[in-house]
Amino acid sequence: PNQAVATYVTQWKYDSHNRLLEMIYPDEEKVTYGYNLGGQVDHVRGYKSYGYDYVNKIGYDKFEQRTYLKYCNGAETFYSYDPARRRLQNLVVNTKAGIIMDNAYSYDAVSNVLGIKNNAPLPQSGKAGGQMSHSYSYDPLYRLASATGTYKGTDNKSASYTLSMGYDNMHRITSKKQHLSQTGVQFDGTLNAGYELVYTYGSAEGKKFQLDNVRDINYR
Repeated sequence: PNQAVATYVTQWKYDSHNRLLEMIYPDEEKVTYGYNLGGQVDHVRGYKSYGYDYVNKIGYDKFEQRTYLKYCNGAETFYSYDPARRRLQNLVVNTKAGIIMDNAYSYDAVSNVLGIKNNAPLPQSGKAGGQMSHSYSYDPLYRLASATGTYKGTDNKSASYTLSMGYDNMHRITSKKQHLSQTGVQFDGTLNAGYELVYTYGSAEGKKFQLDNVRDINYR
């Protein structure tokens, strides 16, 4: 009550292929989208009083998978793929400060992710970031069974975790156990923490997939 009515207008413009060409926001910022000959977005530009790029360039391979992305701040992302299955194999992010991400991905025979490892160099002392590694295993039904991970940063920062999952014959999660340890990450010193959760579900007809209770039997 006693408030003036406000109207906000957003406008969209499309080409003959129904691709978004232009969007005007209520604050009158105009964002335009450009496309390559294959119909993929290859740049995004904004205008409000003056022009600026959000995305300078996006590149694709012959399979129309993204291979290159450059933002207006100069950060570049490079993508490479497994030639047989076209799964992402490596992702590198390069900024003015250097490489901040160099992820290598591995898969099993049915393309479940087995591991992700960041091989980027350690940042300078006092800076965020670092090297990380994750490994995953699956049960015979390809459900996540366990995961482990490690982190190494500057100034002797380190961390690791383990995770294990349990399921019943209806594919419901019945247990989840995780342990985390870290040194010098959030604060000086070492932290050991974790949980062990047990899940129970409704027994009434029509509610067997309705979560009834979650209990932590071993919180640290």
